[in-house]
Formats: sequence, C-alpha cells, structure tokens
Amino acid sequence: MIPALYEENCALLKFIDKSVQPSLYNDAENKLKKGLIMSIASHFENRILTIIRDYVARAAKADMIIVSLVEQKALTHQYFTYFEWSKPVAGSINNFLRLFGAKFLDKFKLNIIEDPKLKEAVEAFLSLGGMRNGLAHKNYALYPIDKTSEEIYALYLNAKYFVDSFEKEISRQTAPESGGGL
Repeated sequence: MIPALYEENCALLKFIDKSVQPSLYNDAENKLKKGLIMSIASHFENRILTIIRDYVARAAKADMIIVSLVEQKALTHQYFTYFEWSKPVAGSINNFLRLFGAKFLDKFKLNIIEDPKLKEAVEAFLSLGGMRNGLAHKNYALYPIDKTSEEIYALYLNAKYFVDSFEKEISRQTAPESGGGL
C-alpha cells in the first residue's frame, strides 16, 4: 500500500517537469510528501493496534468481554499517547514497551542494544510519528517538512523493521494459563 502510493507520487512528480514548471513541481512535492507522511503514520497506527488487538484476543482466548474492554479503554483513541513523539531516540520507545510489562520491556531493550538496525528503525518510526503530529496539530498547510519524499520513504522502510520486530516479539509471548490477566 505505501510502496504503491510512493511510486504514484514519484510518477506524478516525474510527469511535472521540474525544469519547465519549478513552482508547480515544488508545490506538488510539498503536498505529496505531507500526504505520504500521514499515510505512513496511519498505516503504522493500524498495524500496531491490530498486533495488540490480536495478541489480546489470543491471550484472552477470544473472550469478547476482555477484547471489548481493551479495545474501548486501551486502544480506541489512545495510540498517539503511547509514544514520546517529540524525542525520536530509541530510549523514547520505553514508555510504549513498558505497557506490556517489565519482562517485555527488558527483552525488547536488549533487542535494540543487540541490533543496531532495530535502534535506527525505532528512531525512524518515532521521527515519522513526530512529523505526523506536527502536520496534524501545528497547521498542516504551513507546517514545514525538511525531508524529501525519498527521505520520507526511506524512513518508512526503516521504521517498518521496528513494527515487524514488535509483532514478532509480541507473538512470542504466551498467554497465562489461569488467572492473573494479561
């Protein structure tokens, strides 16, 4: 979905000859990269929430009362409170990871230390979320984006590794056998 959107944006920009219509090209590039950021952030939000929702359903053995409670109180309209978007450094992800318990936090922090690619992916993820917040809350039309579409897409490809790693790590967790909750 995101790769196709990026390719469509590139094709449109290629169609607009920068040397013939530089103002139109720059205007289109600015609008397209903002849309790309919003699309990427929306995509990641959907993936993260789906990963959590699926884990809860599995851990609760599909008990819809528990799933509904978590959906309504922990997931709906909560995603952007999970992260410190203003600090795109790997350590800022700890508040989010802590939501899944100390053991999960420690394991994922160890993964970040052992895998430099994961550290970069976390930072790319937080950077994209920070740009999205800027666009959403600081006047979309005027908010400056200092990255090119290519740089934004590279951040997406990098950040995707964090989301994939989170999914892999949470899927390794086993549901409690009895009582004690999640």
